[in-house]
Amino acid sequence: SFPTRRSSDLTDHNGVTASTTYSLKVNGPLSVGAPASVPVATVGAVYAGLTITASGGSGSYTWTASGLPQGLNIDGASGKITGTPTGSAGQANVTVTAKDTGSSTANTSFSITVNPALVLTAVSSLPVATVGAAYSTGTGSASGGSGAGTYVWSSTALPGGLAIGGGSGTISGTPTGGASQTNVTVTVKDSNSVTASVSYSLTVNAALL
Repeated sequence: SFPTRRSSDLTDHNGVTASTTYSLKVNGPLSVGAPASVPVATVGAVYAGLTITASGGSGSYTWTASGLPQGLNIDGASGKITGTPTGSAGQANVTVTAKDTGSSTANTSFSITVNPALVLTAVSSLPVATVGAAYSTGTGSASGGSGAGTYVWSSTALPGGLAIGGGSGTISGTPTGGASQTNVTVTVKDSNSVTASVSYSLTVNAALL
């Protein structure tokens, strides 16, 4: 906006004048900026969120959007897109429109990629382990999400001597300590930091003597 000052003069038939000075504010045109980057969405996972910004125009803005993936919405006051995709994977072509208090409008268009849900398919059970004996077993298979083939695996509560391969999801090692039964949670994370988990019961027998 560009505030300026203006003077207004009034002269009567006798040549007497009076004047007043006032300010006139001229707003710049309303424009909506294209997002620098658009986070990838995943079916069933909370969206990272994307805020669209505007400049110029007058007063405050009201936001609307068309073409959003099912489950995502735009906040009418802030221009932030949030939610959890519930439909199919694919690419959505989105148009976001801002309207100012003077009813001027401007918009921007972009695409949101929606990946399929990240799924961790469990094995039926984990084999029994024995203290002092080498152990190795797979924990399931992952599919969907983003970055297929580059999943990162982790686990909690593994017995001493056992570890999970971060790139394979295979639990291996040689159990130490005594006999036990442990509830183990295995988690896979995709390149968009979406996770899926499964829990197992792992039995460790005492060493064979």
